[in-house]
Amino acid sequence: QQQQQQQQTLHNNVNTKALHTDKYLSDESKSLLCHYLCNEIQIYKLILSKSLNLDEREVRRSIDELKEDCPHQADLAECPAPLPDGKTKLLLDR
Repeated sequence: QQQQQQQQTLHNNVNTKALHTDKYLSDESKSLLCHYLCNEIQIYKLILSKSLNLDEREVRRSIDELKEDCPHQADLAECPAPLPDGKTKLLLDR
């Protein structure tokens, strides 16, 4: 029985593009998530732009994929809310 259940388990490979049907967020939820992750998205874009192991085509493809889910944040140079000061936060939360 357990082996049969294991065979029926579907696995999503995070290294491949998900099918549209694999996404379970509503458009409104996705928009809110993109909004609240704006600073993280900007950091992600910065990391992509400075990566040594990705060529220009791979960086562009990653940005294009980001634009599919978070078009506004993908085009922003900076977010309306400033990036929090992580050092201060670490000191205050101890």
